Amino acid sequence: MKYYVLDPEVAGELGNNTVMDVSVHPPLVSKLHYELDAWLGDDLIQSFPCYLVTERLKKHIENASLAGVSFAPVELELSANFKELHPSKTVPDFVWLNIFGKAGRDDFAVASDGRLVVSEPALKLLKNMTLKHCKIQDLKMITFSWHETDGGGKRTSIKIDGETVLQGFEKGAKVENSSRSDSNVCRYVYIVCSGDSLPDEAEAARAWLLEITSIIQKGIKGIISEIHSRDDFSAPVSRVLPGAGPGITIGIIGSTIRRLKALDIADALTEVSSHWKEILNRLEVLEPLK
Repeated sequence: MKYYVLDPEVAGELGNNTVMDVSVHPPLVSKLHYELDAWLGDDLIQSFPCYLVTERLKKHIENASLAGVSFAPVELELSANFKELHPSKTVPDFVWLNIFGKAGRDDFAVASDGRLVVSEPALKLLKNMTLKHCKIQDLKMITFSWHETDGGGKRTSIKIDGETVLQGFEKGAKVENSSRSDSNVCRYVYIVCSGDSLPDEAEAARAWLLEITSIIQKGIKGIISEIHSRDDFSAPVSRVLPGAGPGITIGIIGSTIRRLKALDIADALTEVSSHWKEILNRLEVLEPLK
């Protein structure tokens, strides 16, 4: 699936009643006051680091069950300039788009630099609304996936913008003397990287992933520590990694298909981390389809 970066219409600015923690980046807003100054009619608007949608767009998003977003109230105020220039203009109700999804996995997400990232289905829905003043560009993505099957087989692949360019498979020893299938995934690890400056060729992607080995291993170590401190494993464990460079977001997701022990997830992450360079170096390049 393809993903896109959106730069919506800036229709105003954050008002004085906004409560915001600027010690982190992007700033963390807990209460939003938005002063509308020059709205051109789009259903999606912004003022860094927040995004707003009209009530009608909210209903469409909810009806489509798009992931990675919820909604919160916003204190909306019309500026003196807006009232003077548009004294009879009707302004619809807006709500705050509270985005918590992961880029490359959910329909709505925010990149490390605060930009809005949406999936192909989300973009299709948005385009059916009013979106005349929103800039849209493809999001470059590199996705590393590692799957272990019931039989102990390990399948690894690297995708660039959704197309598999490197892959490998290690047969499981558990099925040598068994009739059991080696195709049912029981554990997986995903590493999703997004940003404008990512490589777009197979060997360059492999080289870049090797360069960030220390970042990946440090991130996995942090997730393993989290695993040992929590009791609920009904959802995947995930973490966004810092230090990847300007405009680049890296997220790690680890889980099991069935409710296995916490250590089963930790063991899968440990294996990927411990053999990171070896796994990358043995992947075979796939020739592009003609």
